[in-house]
Amino acid sequence: MDRHYSFDRARNIVGNECMHFVNIDTAPMKQIAKASILANEPLWFAVNMDFDQSLEHGLMKHRLFDYETLFGIDLGISKANRTRFHSGASGHAMALMGVDLAADGQTRKWLVENSWGDEKGDKGCWTLHDDWFDEHVYTFIVHRRHVPEDILSHFNQDVTVLPAWYPGAQCVRSASSPA
Repeated sequence: MDRHYSFDRARNIVGNECMHFVNIDTAPMKQIAKASILANEPLWFAVNMDFDQSLEHGLMKHRLFDYETLFGIDLGISKANRTRFHSGASGHAMALMGVDLAADGQTRKWLVENSWGDEKGDKGCWTLHDDWFDEHVYTFIVHRRHVPEDILSHFNQDVTVLPAWYPGAQCVRSASSPA
C-alpha cells in the first residue's frame, strides 16, 4: 500500500512509457473521486463487472444476489485475495458522473455512464452503490488537483516495476485500491 508502481509492457499510448500508479486504500479513492465530481469533472474508472450487477436495472450493489444461501457456501473473500487469485481485476471502464451524499457528506451511491448502449441499465446509466465501489472498483484516472499531497508524494518514490503477468497488469492503472 501507498507505493509507486508501474506494470512492465503495459502501455496504452504508442511511444509513451508505461503508466505509473500508487496503490491506495478505497476510502481515499472515494474522497478523490467525490472531489472530482463535486468540481464537475467526471472521471474514467475501471471495475470488475463480473459480480453483483444487473444489466436489466443498471444496478451495482454488493451481494445483490444471495448466492451463499442458494448454494449453501461461503463466498467471503477479500478484494486483495480476489486480485491475488486472478478473480478480481479491472476489466471494464466507465465514466463516474455523479455522487449521492448522505447528510453527513458520506457517499451513498454513484451515477455511472456505461458504454454498453441505451438498452442496458437505465438508458446506459447505472447506479453504483457505495459498498459495490469498495468491492469492485480498482482503478481511476483523475486530475492531480483532487489528489491530496500525501498521496501525490508517493510518486516521488522510486518506481517498482511489476511484471506483465502480475495480477492486475491486464489493465493499466493510475490509482488503485488494495491488490
